[in-house]
Amino acid sequence: MFPKPSYRCLNPACSEVLDYMDVIVDKRVKPCHDFYRHVCGHWLTKTSQTPTASSSSFMADVLRNYTARRHREMMAKTELAEPAGAVSRYYSHCVNYLAVPRSLQDIVNKVFEVSDTKALTWPGMSSDQIFSQLLRLSFVYRLHALFKITTGKIENKVYIGVNRCASFQQRLPKKANKDHSYLETVLKAVGGKNVTEAVIASCSALDDSIGLNGTHRSGSSTPLAPASNTDCAEFPPEKWVQGTSSQSELKLPNGTDVLARDFNGTCSDLRSVLLHEMPLVKALYPLALLVVNFLKLDFMHTAESKVDTELVQKICHQDTTATFKHIWLPSLTKVLSILPTTAQTVDDYYSAILNTTQQKASIFLKWMSDADRIVALSKVKELHITRFSNGSLSAEEVDNSRYNPSFGMRANDWIYNKLNVLRRTKLADDVDEDSTTPEDERFSERVEVQLLGGIETNTLVVPHMFAVPPLFFDVISRGSYANLATLGFQMARKVMSLLFRTSAGPWWSVEAASSYKAARTCYANYSGPFHGPLNDAEFDEAFQAAVALKVIFEAKSLLAEATPKSEAPFSSEELFFKRACLSLCAGAKPSQDINSLDNDTASAACTIAVSSMPEFHEAFACGGTDQMTQPLRCKI
Repeated sequence: MFPKPSYRCLNPACSEVLDYMDVIVDKRVKPCHDFYRHVCGHWLTKTSQTPTASSSSFMADVLRNYTARRHREMMAKTELAEPAGAVSRYYSHCVNYLAVPRSLQDIVNKVFEVSDTKALTWPGMSSDQIFSQLLRLSFVYRLHALFKITTGKIENKVYIGVNRCASFQQRLPKKANKDHSYLETVLKAVGGKNVTEAVIASCSALDDSIGLNGTHRSGSSTPLAPASNTDCAEFPPEKWVQGTSSQSELKLPNGTDVLARDFNGTCSDLRSVLLHEMPLVKALYPLALLVVNFLKLDFMHTAESKVDTELVQKICHQDTTATFKHIWLPSLTKVLSILPTTAQTVDDYYSAILNTTQQKASIFLKWMSDADRIVALSKVKELHITRFSNGSLSAEEVDNSRYNPSFGMRANDWIYNKLNVLRRTKLADDVDEDSTTPEDERFSERVEVQLLGGIETNTLVVPHMFAVPPLFFDVISRGSYANLATLGFQMARKVMSLLFRTSAGPWWSVEAASSYKAARTCYANYSGPFHGPLNDAEFDEAFQAAVALKVIFEAKSLLAEATPKSEAPFSSEELFFKRACLSLCAGAKPSQDINSLDNDTASAACTIAVSSMPEFHEAFACGGTDQMTQPLRCKI
């Protein structure tokens, strides 16, 4: 650790940053010998000394801290103005509800009660009557069984959209369970003693044959297309319009069109279920599909998963994300107290990264030919950025949504709250505008935390997690090394990944590709003391980090602001290099965290990045036979 400054920290964040860096470094390893091991000793020592320890990294720890912070803030800020207050209340009531053990029968009965579903009468209903009930539940409560109805407008003309839904098995958290035992359990809770082995067998067979199965995604890029009578004679478009209007006060206007995705598949599912020869099957299987949406935690109990407070919080987070859709992210910005100035800083970092890359291309991309640099810089102009929302909705958006001050919830009554939040109050409202938003677990876990470089769209995506400590401190200036070396460096890495694509990019000349290969070969000759051999993709990551570190170090000058006296400790270049490599730190075991590199790649990224900069060697007085000077021979 570099010597502590003689002046004291005047900012609490200053003490937090410097004290943390002092604790996690491995003081037994000299910075000029192996800088990555010096900075990342906390994680390397932890996983090497404890073989059974779970894999960890700095970014994995950041994720855990963020998840805990989000939960605390959501539970504490239920009195915020709408819609953020409604979102927080919904989440907190969900957590409190699921924290109390309840029987499956109690949950099933509650769903039917709130949605006004008289399940006991369904076995005596005709196919058309059950179809009408499914229309009502999907349209009014957004409680979907065999299909999902959305609404929208094209040139001010209302239409209803029909989407095929997944089978029972595909709605469970763990899709590996294929024995239908949980379906049997739910069928018995829905149908009671009337459920026979024959009913269970028939429902299980249906579940294997219908729905989107393994290809299921809530959102689809397939456009809606007009449905016609020839696609589904038993359930033609006019029956959908008439049935929907007959079950709701929200009357569809005359001439309402029916648009659908995979209407043939939806119709096939309806025929298989609603025209089934066994009345109990055509009644109970759709009812089981309706209630399974509320049974994720109960299924985890049945599957003997470890059920604890973290699991409850995870389920409620996923449910809140799916329930509120596009209202969720701006509300979260407000709940986490992410300031507009933070959003502006992200934009400023991005501009500085692009401008620096363009201005110093001959230095940062010196291994390229002039022609290659021209192509690379043209790609810079194609890049875009998207980030966490600004946390506010316009007055018109709030007034025209269901999330206004009149919206009410019952304390700790999750099922009631969910069905009332989802209940349609007008023909085409804000939730349906997001009808293609994915609702799977991966989306809800990724959308807030993954720094993403989208190759297809040339877009850098900066999520909420990167706008809060320890990656960004809003009480510290944007030009501070404490922020620039973490958030700024990580953003620059993703920008470089979008520019470089692969180690032999399709637009590179033979000259550039040869120079790049020579740099890779040279580094391999000196990398043995630091980490294991790298494949092409791993070297790409490390090389991009080297360019990114130079870019963000130089970009500080474009931010053009004086360092406040309270941040004097952040002016040291030692801190810049330590914080930059800190954001790469990984343990000895492979990491499953979406923002982390594996250990060898992380070590290479840090080593190539800092060793290629004269400022690093000057800051730590490296020279002579110091191991960190060896990669300098490659002139990367």
